[in-house]
Amino acid sequence: MSCPVILILAIFWLLGRPFSAWSRTLTLNSVLDRSHEHAWQIRIAEKDVDISRYGLMEARSAYYPTLSLRFDNEYVDFLGDGDSVVSVGDQVSANDASTFQHSFTLGLSYVLYDFGARKLRLEKARREIDIADFGRDAALLETRLNVLDAYGQCLQLFLQRRMTGEMVRLRKQTFKALQALREAGIVGQVRLNNAAVDLAEDISLWDELTDLMVKALENLSYFTGEQYSLEHTAFAGLPAVPATESLPDFASFPHIKSLDAQIAGARAERAIVLRGMLPTIGFTAGYRMYGADEDDFDNSLNSLRARDATLSLVARWEFFSGFRDVARLNRLRLQVEQLRLEKGRRMDQLQQQVRTAERIWQLAEEAHDRVDERQRILKQSDDALERLSEQRVIDRVTVLEQRIELMEQERDMKITQLQRQLAGWQLSLWADGATP
Repeated sequence: MSCPVILILAIFWLLGRPFSAWSRTLTLNSVLDRSHEHAWQIRIAEKDVDISRYGLMEARSAYYPTLSLRFDNEYVDFLGDGDSVVSVGDQVSANDASTFQHSFTLGLSYVLYDFGARKLRLEKARREIDIADFGRDAALLETRLNVLDAYGQCLQLFLQRRMTGEMVRLRKQTFKALQALREAGIVGQVRLNNAAVDLAEDISLWDELTDLMVKALENLSYFTGEQYSLEHTAFAGLPAVPATESLPDFASFPHIKSLDAQIAGARAERAIVLRGMLPTIGFTAGYRMYGADEDDFDNSLNSLRARDATLSLVARWEFFSGFRDVARLNRLRLQVEQLRLEKGRRMDQLQQQVRTAERIWQLAEEAHDRVDERQRILKQSDDALERLSEQRVIDRVTVLEQRIELMEQERDMKITQLQRQLAGWQLSLWADGATP
């Protein structure tokens, strides 16, 4: 017996075990629902929404007064002669001798007018919530598209692997039948060797599909958080593609709306910087308890009997900041330009993806009748082959070889149909994911 034949018999023994029964069947909708709960991208985007809401609360705080409580502890060493005016913290008092002194101060401050900077900051904070909302919608859409791609990849490999396994089984039968015919002297060694090569190629393909299937299952697990067994997980076919009358305008996709909001936010921040270069007007108020003692630290703390109150109108103008504000303005101007370029890039990318999917799906609709006709022809061929086999018109080896050929055609047809269905589902998800 030749070496190729021995090798094939060894492969028979390794692959002789029956295929395990499927214990779990996944569907596209169940996988999509699970990904909504687990996908990292969606959960992170939801946290961005929560963070932005606290940013709005922070911006609103500028409309409230600020209260502060302050304690000052000082020792004044009097170096001059006669009356001297010294300070206790931010307060001023008169001293003519070295002394220990303390003060407790309750302060209040409030900005009366800042040329609309607070209002712009509040609008920017509201816009940050919009950006976070659009980001969440974009994360949901991207996750659904990624899960569709992952499920489609698993489904294709599942179908290919299952049909290739069936073809391996038929090729084993073909090889055994040819081996018996070879021993009887009916066929030659060349035909037997060709059958062995075909069997080895299909086994190699089955192993390759198995490796790819393992990777595809792990990729799907990343989005759902569930583990899938190679031998106990089956995949249901794609549901009928939902009807999509027309695709929404590309500007309504959350990715583009998020970039529009970011551009508006950068412009608003630039306006804030400009308003910040103008003076601010506010008032401060304070109520103070203070005391002093020339000889003893504790006595100065125990004698906080003096009181005073202050009310001040404050105008503040930082007219030079070392060109900090100029740098901010230029940075924000360039940021707006960068965001515009990113918007254009993203629009072109979306158009390319959507138009490609649309054309592929149109091919599926145009080829619908041809696919039905091809399926009918394959079914007729298989039925005719079965009748010829029953009537012993053709030999068993020919039946097996022709059945394998029909299965190869059926496998290729199903994969093509599946890829076109995936394109239709992509269009449906894009239509559903567009924000109004």
